[in-house]
Amino acid sequence: MRSIHLRGLVKVRKTLEDQSMSKRHQSNATPSSSNLSRTTSGVQFQLGRSPNRWMHGRPSSLCATRLVCTGSSEGIPQVSVEETAVLLEADWSYLDVRTVEEFAAGHVEGAVNIPVFNSSPAGMAPNPSFVEDVLKQFPDTTTQLLMGCKSGRRSMTAASMLSAQGYEMMNVSTGFDGWLASGLPIAK
Repeated sequence: MRSIHLRGLVKVRKTLEDQSMSKRHQSNATPSSSNLSRTTSGVQFQLGRSPNRWMHGRPSSLCATRLVCTGSSEGIPQVSVEETAVLLEADWSYLDVRTVEEFAAGHVEGAVNIPVFNSSPAGMAPNPSFVEDVLKQFPDTTTQLLMGCKSGRRSMTAASMLSAQGYEMMNVSTGFDGWLASGLPIAK
């Protein structure tokens, strides 16, 4: 299953890289290394495992490094919101694990909301039926899920809870905050 994640992620990152390069060529601008991190696509590829060593979405002789995925210790791959938008077009499902109230205020179009935590007078409380609710909504465990929340932390918890069920999952690393910051469309 891990190789499926990597192949899909490499395709998505290649598509985003091509789009970014096309925009640069259209403007005849040659970005300096200091502004590469500010490209419109915001795509970054990790070199090795050090979080401080990044190559920003551009062609290089380091193509093999694109296979390194910034997953968690549980092995759930992380994807950017730009990659998420492309994967949604490729029939992945977006599972928003924020509270019902957060979801109602705005969400990714087509997202399914199943909170991993519920609001309570004492704060956030775990949703005891989370895994069961997901299995009801997505009974086919070969479903490809993009896990999202506000910032990427609750969705990582949710992905860890679902990993034993067999779903192919990727965590949206910056969550809905990143989606909004990127100017991607939302639904209410």
